[in-house]
Amino acid sequence: MLLFLLACKVQGSIELGNGTDTGADPLPDTATDSGDSGENIGGDTSEDTGSGEVPDEPTPTVVVDCNGGADFTTITEAIAASTSGDRIGLRACTYTENVDYRGKALDIYGLDVREKVIIEAASRAPVVTAARGESIGTRLAHVTLTGGGGGYGSALYVDRALFTLEDAVVRDNGSASSTFYQSAASVRLVDVVAYDNETSSRQGMEVFANDGSMHAVGFHLTCGRTAYAIYQHVDLLLTDSTLDCADAEYGVMIDGGEVHVRRSRIEASSVGIYAEDNNDTRNERVWLFNSIVVGGDQGVATSFMHVKVRNSVLWGSDRGLSLGHPHLDSYLYASAFIGDRCGVDDDGDPYVAGWNALGESPLCGFPGTDTVSGEPLFADAPADFHLLEGSPLIDAGDPDPGENDDDDTRNDIGAYGGPEANGPR
Repeated sequence: MLLFLLACKVQGSIELGNGTDTGADPLPDTATDSGDSGENIGGDTSEDTGSGEVPDEPTPTVVVDCNGGADFTTITEAIAASTSGDRIGLRACTYTENVDYRGKALDIYGLDVREKVIIEAASRAPVVTAARGESIGTRLAHVTLTGGGGGYGSALYVDRALFTLEDAVVRDNGSASSTFYQSAASVRLVDVVAYDNETSSRQGMEVFANDGSMHAVGFHLTCGRTAYAIYQHVDLLLTDSTLDCADAEYGVMIDGGEVHVRRSRIEASSVGIYAEDNNDTRNERVWLFNSIVVGGDQGVATSFMHVKVRNSVLWGSDRGLSLGHPHLDSYLYASAFIGDRCGVDDDGDPYVAGWNALGESPLCGFPGTDTVSGEPLFADAPADFHLLEGSPLIDAGDPDPGENDDDDTRNDIGAYGGPEANGPR
């Protein structure tokens, strides 16, 4: 049975019917897309793997070319001769070495398209390491990372440092517990495409984020056979990204952390997002806006979390959303929850009484009203959740004009409705 829930008002400090949310959104709305709203179109959902243009960067302090004719022939030599704040430019070449920033805040970047500036590990270790307190300004951009392996983080290992990986391809790394590893660090993955990487065990993970924070924007991950796409003990912000991980058991596993997902798509073989906190303040967050989460069994499963879902689709063969002891100020609205057994499954905890979903009660006893039921007319679910003409989800979302689609019609229920109507990239 399909169930579509529109919740327009939540008791307590949150008023959704008039567009006011006193539980502050940690991010401003930065959507600038000018495309169509996706109301009736099954659009192209293919990944963007880069512009193919030579990057525009400032003049480097030194230049590296493994073929000679520059300041250095290896990146390692250039790092040894540089000081924090220097810029190291890399000409098109295959650099066979393991790169260690050695505590220096350096900006290292390719001078050609990322497919032509290749760093290939020379030994079974991470391709790139930043683990000596590297600070603001530490960046690697316009490169391909390949051939790493062994231990933690076959492609990237960051420990107690600040690091940005930008406009990069990460491929053909393996024989490690994870592809990306961070501990007590702040990592940004910007316009990174990762595929054909392997982890060394069934309990492996593509991304292991242990303490600190991670911001992934334009991060497109295709998983191999692994337990987790992202395993986190951090604050994770996932924006305009895709986790194409039908071969991974979990898309995002949150154990003592939180996740904010915006305009992104997550897919896994068992549970799209699993989030568990302790029974204390229940302030750890799972916030999903204009996003899609697909799980083989459950879309999203939470326990003792602060859950907010707006203009999203949660899809599972059994349950779309499983709520366990949610925070009082949690809310669901303008979203579609799909599962053969339950759209939304809650455990009857008193906190659920704080949810004032307006309309007919959905399956499993969830107290909802303003429920939309019937065939949703998705373009090609679960691959494509754009709405076909005649879908009952079109113009059925929050009636507040401030929540209108970008064609100024009432917003649609689902990932392609509301002010960020273009949904997942």
